[in-house]
Amino acid sequence: MLYDAFPNIKFIISSSGSIALEEEAIKNLSGRYFLINVKPLNFREFLELRGKNSFLEKPELWENEIKKELSHYIKRSFPEIINWEDEILIRDYLRTTIIDKIVKQDLPEKFKNVNRDLLLSLIEIFYTEPGMFLDYDGMSKKLRISKKTLIRNILYLEFSYLIRRVRNFRPNILSSSKKLQRVYANWWGLVYCYYNNPDKIMENLVGSYIDAKYYWRENSKEIDFLNIKDKTIVPFEVKNKEIVFRNELKNIEYFINKYKIKKGIIIYNGDEDKINQIRLCPLWKFLLEY
Repeated sequence: MLYDAFPNIKFIISSSGSIALEEEAIKNLSGRYFLINVKPLNFREFLELRGKNSFLEKPELWENEIKKELSHYIKRSFPEIINWEDEILIRDYLRTTIIDKIVKQDLPEKFKNVNRDLLLSLIEIFYTEPGMFLDYDGMSKKLRISKKTLIRNILYLEFSYLIRRVRNFRPNILSSSKKLQRVYANWWGLVYCYYNNPDKIMENLVGSYIDAKYYWRENSKEIDFLNIKDKTIVPFEVKNKEIVFRNELKNIEYFINKYKIKKGIIIYNGDEDKINQIRLCPLWKFLLEY
């Protein structure tokens, strides 16, 4: 009533309980609401809150300092913990205020017969191996549950923004979701509650940052992520190393030629470079630009 009677008044309704909030908005505010998904801090926001605005003006002059801040940022992308030093405390905070709250409170309030132990087991499986291929048959046998139950609980985790499924790209989009799905944490910071492998963390970070929905795999060739906007495709490869050799470009070169793509990007820890249509971009610079 207020929204319709006073068009100049704007209401902001916020909640960490995204499931209930979205349901109520759809049910009671149809045609009257605009959903904004507030994401964790990006790297620029993190530096601003840390009082490092000078780094943003001429980042090339502060490269070493920015890299140090990056290692801090990866584990602390939520605003309330940016200055925390105790990593054990950070893990406990993320686990209790985000993961446990969703699994033990939000989901049981919304859905009947929620198996909390199963959800926590799935989270541990996915977070300890970000990017794993989703094998419904094998996983349901290992966990001794039906495939239907497994799929339902994976949907719970995806709906509550705890995981993201990244599908194998095909020109026919309808075929991309049928098999070879990969699973990542929706936000890389949550992985630190369970896992500390820098290779997969870096890959998960880039996937979260670009809101990845697709990767590409064909025979033995694979591209980590595809960013698709307005029918423009940009392939991304993530390599946790300072030197990328020429033969490591063959997959992304093949993809560029096959689909007539204008450019590709490799995110790594080395210096800015370019080889033909492929940009080699340091992680810190990519996070500041994207």
